[in-house]
Amino acid sequence: MYEGSVGSVHNMNCCADNKDSRGHNHSDGQRPRSGGDSRLLIFFGIAGALTILGVILGLALGSGGSGAKSGEPSKIVFGETGFSAGDISMANGFYTKVYKFKNDGRGVLEISKLETTCMCTEAKIRYQGKESPNFGMPGHDSRALWGGAKIAPGDEAELVVTFDPNAHGPEATGQIKRGIILYTNDQNNREAEVFFSANVTK
Repeated sequence: MYEGSVGSVHNMNCCADNKDSRGHNHSDGQRPRSGGDSRLLIFFGIAGALTILGVILGLALGSGGSGAKSGEPSKIVFGETGFSAGDISMANGFYTKVYKFKNDGRGVLEISKLETTCMCTEAKIRYQGKESPNFGMPGHDSRALWGGAKIAPGDEAELVVTFDPNAHGPEATGQIKRGIILYTNDQNNREAEVFFSANVTK
């Protein structure tokens, strides 16, 4: 038996000179600290740092990668709000007009729904390669529920308007004026409206 610290349990297979296979002396009864402990600490340290970084990035993305801040105002601005289409022939069928608009505010512009002033006219929003359903006159529109459009600050989108000159029958010629209403969260323009006029011919 060889001496060790009080209460130590000695392995009977240890070398008589109390050295391990690497030549370290253990005469004080303590085993050498394994290099695995430091590696384990480093591993947990890196994992913890990556977790914190992921949480920070998630919060940043969740708050809106566009840089918009909650509570900031939005502002819808159209390049034009009125348009004269001139003569629109029934023989040529549907007529389409595109209005471009921009969110000139610091907050996200939200458009909850669209309406037109006549059943002969439909409109939809086009933004970032995606389109909303077509919306028409209230009571003449059976579209499915729509989640709305959200336009980031500084971004542009399009309002695509389609007019059917044949909707009221072959005798419905002459001057017309149609409007399109966008319901928004712009505090100064809750119901943004554009219109077009035309002379319907056969």
